[in-house]
Amino acid sequence: MGNPVDSDLLMRFRVDKVGDEQWIKAFVRADEFQEGNSSPLNGYGIRLDLKTQQLTMFKMENKNTYYLANADIDITTDWHWLRLRADQDQLAVKLWKADENELEDWILVHEISE
Repeated sequence: MGNPVDSDLLMRFRVDKVGDEQWIKAFVRADEFQEGNSSPLNGYGIRLDLKTQQLTMFKMENKNTYYLANADIDITTDWHWLRLRADQDQLAVKLWKADENELEDWILVHEISE
């Protein structure tokens, strides 16, 4: 039997404009979201910053943020796919244009331990 907190988030999205102060966040293995907060108390996530064109992977622990890895990306106003996966002891993310085949390699990978 696999880890009960393994998860795979697949999201299709597009933006109207790139370069503004906008971002997209997604979380896996997240627990409690306290009222008025956009991040969980504990969990793993990514932040896609449309202004800086950075994809950042991070960990939330008791509401503290720990940055794990980041990568430069090229977001356009085209449709894109984003996949965020927590699988056993690994957190991984990939991002690709919707009219292209899914990337075989992950953009960011981080070994996690609970």
